[in-house]
Amino acid sequence: KAPATITAYNNQHFSDYGMDVINDLLFTLPGFSQGQDYDRTTVSFRGFFDSWSNNHILHLIDGIPMNDNAYGSAYTWMQPLFTSKTVEVIRGPGSALYGSNATNGVVQMNTFSASDLESSVYARVNLLGNNGAVRHQFLTGAEKDNLDFVLGYSFYKTEGNEYETYDGSNRGAYTLTNSAGRPTLLKQTNRDSKDDNYLWAKLTVGDEWMFQYHRQSWDFDTGHGWVFWVPDLDEEMNESRDIWSIKYQSDI
Repeated sequence: KAPATITAYNNQHFSDYGMDVINDLLFTLPGFSQGQDYDRTTVSFRGFFDSWSNNHILHLIDGIPMNDNAYGSAYTWMQPLFTSKTVEVIRGPGSALYGSNATNGVVQMNTFSASDLESSVYARVNLLGNNGAVRHQFLTGAEKDNLDFVLGYSFYKTEGNEYETYDGSNRGAYTLTNSAGRPTLLKQTNRDSKDDNYLWAKLTVGDEWMFQYHRQSWDFDTGHGWVFWVPDLDEEMNESRDIWSIKYQSDI
């Protein structure tokens, strides 16, 4: 009913190109590019890099909105793709049709059913990658009569991009001196390690009812800290969210 540039991708595409999360897909598409909001990598659109306005992408899983309640952000930096049979992307403003969360586009994830998996267990394990990255993914399902159940789990951990950098808080500016005897800023190692867990379950009853549970939890450090104060000590920043959804569809 409305003109839009829409592209669709299947799970084999993600596997062939080593794509793990939504960001990996969007960064390959025209108009999208990489941004940053403190601890997380965001998706800028058409050169708009403001971190607070990034990730205003309507994120749908089986037609159900999954955006953050407070800011409308899409969790594209850690939402795994392995549970999706296909993903559809609308590139460009869609808020007039889909609401304000679709300012920069729409991502619709269509998840697997047990009938797609043939009651098998699918696993993908990356033991060790760059910056100590580790990723585990498992997906399985079962069906009986008009019941279809799928269960998926993903774990990711990385040390991030850590290096020595100047602390901008002015601590040590008058106690440390360089070879010329002039004051110098304190140097600290920024903290960029992070990990996240994702548990997903879906129960479909016939062709009408769908029940889903999403459990996301993540730990992270603040990199350069807040206002360029590089942390002296280990950090413990924890967030999580639990989402239950019920969907009913019928020819009304």
